[in-house]
Amino acid sequence: GIQRRGGGKELQQLTRRYTMANHVAITTALSVVALWSWISDASVAADGGHAVRGTSQGVVTAGTYTCDGEELGAMKDSFFRAVHSNEVGYGDMTMSYFGFLTIMSFFMGLGKGGVPGSSTSSMALNSLMAPDGCITFAIALVVPATFMADLAVVFNYHAHARWDVIRKLLLPTIVGVIAGSQLLGKVSAGSAKLLIGGALATILMVNLTQTALAATKAAVKKKKEEASPDYTSPLWYADSIWFAALIGVLGGFATILTNSMGPLLNVFLLGLRLDPKAFVGTRASFFTIINSIKVVAQIQAGNLDQRLIAVSLLQGTMAVVGVLCAKVFVARISKPLFMLLEYVLMTLAASRLVMSGLSANGLL
Repeated sequence: GIQRRGGGKELQQLTRRYTMANHVAITTALSVVALWSWISDASVAADGGHAVRGTSQGVVTAGTYTCDGEELGAMKDSFFRAVHSNEVGYGDMTMSYFGFLTIMSFFMGLGKGGVPGSSTSSMALNSLMAPDGCITFAIALVVPATFMADLAVVFNYHAHARWDVIRKLLLPTIVGVIAGSQLLGKVSAGSAKLLIGGALATILMVNLTQTALAATKAAVKKKKEEASPDYTSPLWYADSIWFAALIGVLGGFATILTNSMGPLLNVFLLGLRLDPKAFVGTRASFFTIINSIKVVAQIQAGNLDQRLIAVSLLQGTMAVVGVLCAKVFVARISKPLFMLLEYVLMTLAASRLVMSGLSANGLL
C-alpha cells in the first residue's frame, strides 16, 4: 500500500511537471511569434522600406550595413538593420546574420548549461563576425540572452550552487567592474586581452602544476598501479580570500573591457574541484547577478534599446533550449573528464586572448 501511494505521488508530480512543461512551451512559442512579428515591423519602419546610403547612417551598400557613423543613434539603427539584412560566412558558405546569431545563442546556452568550451567559442565567434564598427552593439546584444540562459541554469541547478564561493567573488568583481569602467577608452582592447590572457595562462599553469604535484605525491605513497589523482580536495590556494579577490578584480575588469570573465571564473572553479553540477550551478548563479548589472549598464550606456532588447530576448529563447539540451551532457559526464575538457579549452582560450592581444599591439 505504501509503494502504491508513493507511486501515485510520483505519477502526480510527473503529470504536474509535464503540464507545466506544456504551458511553458506554448507560452514560449507564442512569445517568439509575437516578438518576431514586432521586430519585423520595427525593422521595416526603421528602414523606411529601402536601404539608406551615406556615411552618417553607417550604411555602405544596400543590404550591407556597418556601424561607421559618428552618432550613437544612427550606428544603433545600422546595427539593427544589419541583424536582419547582413550575411556572414567563411569562404563560399554564407548565411544570414540573424541565423548566425540564433545558432551562436544555442551554443552559448549549451556552454552555460555545462558543455565545456561551447559558450567561450560562441562569444569569440560573435565578436569575430560582428559588422564593421558594431562590436560594442554585438557584445551588448548578447547580455540579455546570457542573462536568460543563466536564469534557466539557476532554475535547474540552484540547489548545487556554492553561495560561499559566490559571496567571496562578488565584492572584488564589483571593484573590477568599476575599475574597468573607468579605463574604458583609455586601455585598448588589444592590451586588455593581452593582460587577461596572460593572467589566465599563469593561473592555468599554477593549477596544472599543483595538480601534477598532488598526483606525484599520491603515487609515492601508494603503488603505481593503485595510485589515482585526487579530484575532490581543492588546491591549497583555491579556497583562499586573496585568490578569490584576484580572480574577482581581474574578472570584473575583463567582463567590461573584453567580455571574457568566463574563462577566469572557470579556472577558479576548477581549482575548487567542484563536481559538474556544482560547477555549473555556482557559475550560473554568479553570472545571473553580474549580467543583471550589465544589462542595466548597457541600457544606460545607450547600447541597447527596445528593438535590440527584443532581438536579444528572441535569441535568449534559443539559449534556454541549449541549456535544456546540456542537461543530458551534465548528467552523464564524469568529473575527471569534465575537468580535463575544461582545462584543455581554457588553455585554448588563454592562447587565443594572448595571440589576439599581441596581434592588436603589432607584436605578432
